[in-house]
Amino acid sequence: IPQILDMAGYKKIYIVKEQEKPDGNFSTVKSPNPEDKMALDIAVSLAGNKNADLVIGTDPDADRLGIVIRNLENNWYYLNGNQIMVILTEYLLNKLENNNKLGPNNFIASTIVSTPMILDLANAYGVDYKNCLTGFKWIAKLIEDSPKLKFIGGGEESFGYLVGDKIRDKDAISASLLACELASELQSIGKSIFEFLIECYKKYGLYVERLISITKGGKDGADQIISIMKKFRENPPKEIGGVTILKVDDYLLSETKYFKKNQKEKISLPKENVLIFTLEGNSRVSLRPSGTEPKIKFYFSVNSKYK
Repeated sequence: IPQILDMAGYKKIYIVKEQEKPDGNFSTVKSPNPEDKMALDIAVSLAGNKNADLVIGTDPDADRLGIVIRNLENNWYYLNGNQIMVILTEYLLNKLENNNKLGPNNFIASTIVSTPMILDLANAYGVDYKNCLTGFKWIAKLIEDSPKLKFIGGGEESFGYLVGDKIRDKDAISASLLACELASELQSIGKSIFEFLIECYKKYGLYVERLISITKGGKDGADQIISIMKKFRENPPKEIGGVTILKVDDYLLSETKYFKKNQKEKISLPKENVLIFTLEGNSRVSLRPSGTEPKIKFYFSVNSKYK
């Protein structure tokens, strides 16, 4: 990333010395994953000392990226994975539209547990939107299976993003360059990434999203995760927080069930142990066991129109 940014002409780049060289023990962080805010603590401290505007941190293999920006009070604001995806995609779509390079043969993509806001962007710009299961292998498959369509960009809530179709996995290097380009262009007109994010919320509606992961270790933990999913699948709640549930998407059974209509529809995506409850007002709660860790994950997405 430092080499790419230097080639692009960025000069005021400050590298965390303690994290500049490979360290297989990851001795400066609890977890070398930008999804964990603490992984960016040293970088944010350095940025404060240098009066910087933007902090970017990746995991060791540079596929996930975290971005920290200044808010309106000049305090640090940690973007979540959905927000990173939204601002980068909005920027790409806007640039292509302004250059008359956007059309229905373009598409963006995301995953079933990521923000529904990305669909709003696709509709606003008149491009196709493709939804897939969690994991970038599925976004790569969308690109492979759509040879007549041009992939613009897309990502997932777990801090992964891909610009264009040259690479078939989440790529923090091209995404970091794009983030710096966005920040630089906004700064040239007296704006910030935080203000750009607020403009997106004004345009598409306000979205607040959060992931809660519950660790259930060992065989007993694995059994508990199975039991939790079974309970929600066989005895789904009728409301959450006093808000009525309209439907549940069950990707293991490949069906959507509408509670009020008492109707079912088939889901065409491959089977996966995921439940997504959609509430009145289009808020969502999704449940999914982790594929790599002894965790069950709850994804919350609440939204309303900007007034």
